[in-house]
Amino acid sequence: MVTTITCDGCKKKGLDDVTATVELKIADDEYDLCDEHGGKFKAMFAQLFGTDEAMAQSA
Repeated sequence: MVTTITCDGCKKKGLDDVTATVELKIADDEYDLCDEHGGKFKAMFAQLFGTDEAMAQSA
């Protein structure tokens, strides 16, 4: 038996057939996301905190 994990963001929009490929954990909260939603969160965090490259250059 194969279990497919679906994207939490897409499920919220009523789309139950989008496969989750990204797992986002913040403290005790876990979210399963598709590439599109994962990319959106990655961009938001990069805007808030900067990128690894920018942080390394400022050190």
